[in-house]
Amino acid sequence: MSIFVTGDGSHSIESAEYGVPYHSRYGARTESEHVFIEAGLKYWLEHTVDQNSPSILEYGIGTGLNALLSHHFAQSSDLRLSYTGIEKYPIDNWTQLNYLQGDLAGNQKFFNDFHNTTWQDDDQVFIELHDHLHFCKINGDFREVNIQRRYDVIFFDAFAPNAQEELWEESVLQQCYDRLHPLGVWVSYCAKGEVRRRLQRCGFQVERIPGPPGKREMLRATKQND
Repeated sequence: MSIFVTGDGSHSIESAEYGVPYHSRYGARTESEHVFIEAGLKYWLEHTVDQNSPSILEYGIGTGLNALLSHHFAQSSDLRLSYTGIEKYPIDNWTQLNYLQGDLAGNQKFFNDFHNTTWQDDDQVFIELHDHLHFCKINGDFREVNIQRRYDVIFFDAFAPNAQEELWEESVLQQCYDRLHPLGVWVSYCAKGEVRRRLQRCGFQVERIPGPPGKREMLRATKQND
């Protein structure tokens, strides 16, 4: 896996297996903040009355950037997060990434602890990383992992459908729907029409919203009721 610098100066990785980058070439951090923090976590907080301890389920841990930004946001907002991440192909060159600069410079211990946390088989064992986040890291295929809890927000950060179409199948998106609390939010950088239609068939209310730099649109889906 080769590391490269994206448009905003932050690192990303190109997958040797699939030949695609983990983040937008226009800016890894910019994309993650726009799609997952602003349009996902912050949106959910703005539309719920229970803001004390949101729970996040991430499909595709990748470099750990989304978890790092979630932890940083939780610290600055005095939130306590429950965070579960699924990843089939853990990376081993995370120490070379340049995320711990500027306002993220104080998160070195978190980032180290996050990547060194033991992998689990399901979401029943959480590890207290820091005051603002406890975490469960699952090594496995999206389609096969045993998720028993429900969550408030899903970060769907799989490789694009043209690289891993099987991870965007309706059965996987239906699992996402089932794993959310009512009024839970699903977000992804993807804006593909067929993905939108599959989400709608699963029961989601889906909206196209402005995407990060380099992408005109992205998708956000909300679960209305059980």
